[in-house]
Amino acid sequence: MQTALKNGEFVVTTEIVPPAGINTATFAESAKRVENHVHAINVATNPMATAHMSSLACSLLLKDMGIEPILQITARDHNRLSLQSEMIGASALGIRNVLCLTGDPPKAGRVPFQGLPFDLDASQLLWILRRLRDDARFLDGRKLDDHPKFFLGAAGSPNDPNPTHEALRIEKKINAGAQFLQTQLVYDLSDLEQWLEALDARNLLSKVYILVGLAPLRSLEHAIFLEEKIPDVTIPPHFINRLKQSSCPEKTGLEITQELFQQIKELPGVSGVHLMSIGGNEILPQMLEGIDFDLQKTS
Repeated sequence: MQTALKNGEFVVTTEIVPPAGINTATFAESAKRVENHVHAINVATNPMATAHMSSLACSLLLKDMGIEPILQITARDHNRLSLQSEMIGASALGIRNVLCLTGDPPKAGRVPFQGLPFDLDASQLLWILRRLRDDARFLDGRKLDDHPKFFLGAAGSPNDPNPTHEALRIEKKINAGAQFLQTQLVYDLSDLEQWLEALDARNLLSKVYILVGLAPLRSLEHAIFLEEKIPDVTIPPHFINRLKQSSCPEKTGLEITQELFQQIKELPGVSGVHLMSIGGNEILPQMLEGIDFDLQKTS
């Protein structure tokens, strides 16, 4: 993925939720069905603060299948000690792409109180991993025997009502070590353009690769759910009207995603898209096969 981005290819990534158990067959099948449509696959880590198989284990499974993984790691689940040990382990296993996130709050999960404080935030995660990579040193100053080869990512929010403030947060993440961004869902391109302008005003577009988040609207109800439940997501009225009037909303949703993809592809400063499967892994193959992304992958 890093090579494709450096070569100026328009990169497509997606994500798969790990199993909530020890059977990996369904996870592997989902990955196999989409591998030819994407450059790399994110492996979610305990989504909605609910325990699943680790992102590291599933990332290694993808790697063994010949699929490039993007390991997710959250501040919610790690302190400074566990972060360093897990990530040098990931590097030793050949995992390079790492998306650093704060993580859903523990109260979002099924366990009422999980007792783990946020010892770090996403920017601190990035800084620690950059230090491990660039200086080959632990936080206590001990020298590693080699440099981990991390390609570090972070999240961005083009829908933030204050794009100037969001640009400051992005700048902090870039300064901490972020090399690529995967954004939250975007349906209103005017919000995305304002966000890109705010980043450009701080000379950030040349310092980071941006992959814009997309997810097909499967129905009118799905669109309403996203707007009500996902923070800052806005569905433009003309998309809502198209879904209302459609005899096949799922097909219309794919058409909308295709249109957004083509428009996003033309925006200066955008390096790719990140396709999300709001609703589960089972819709991934249909979602990706139903959209013509004209994917070119670096061999």
